[in-house]
Amino acid sequence: MGSLELPDAPAVPAVGNRLLARERAFQRGLAAARAFREREGHLDVPQRHIEEVEGDPVRPGQWLATCAAAVRGLSPNRQEALAELGL
Repeated sequence: MGSLELPDAPAVPAVGNRLLARERAFQRGLAAARAFREREGHLDVPQRHIEEVEGDPVRPGQWLATCAAAVRGLSPNRQEALAELGL
């Protein structure tokens, strides 16, 4: 399995490295979930499944569960990205 590359993330106003790190983590999770869906045809990802994104391990099953639980508190851009993914 090859390593996925992240698309350029939209500009995020940074109040420090924490926001940038959070946006990068969101984009990595999104890339991993997209790769899984494209390969498997669904988003029923096991919690312990690992996808590589830019050489780093990402657990899209955990990421999806976290996003689903917090979807109402996410920014409209993130909610839209999850809706496009099918969540």
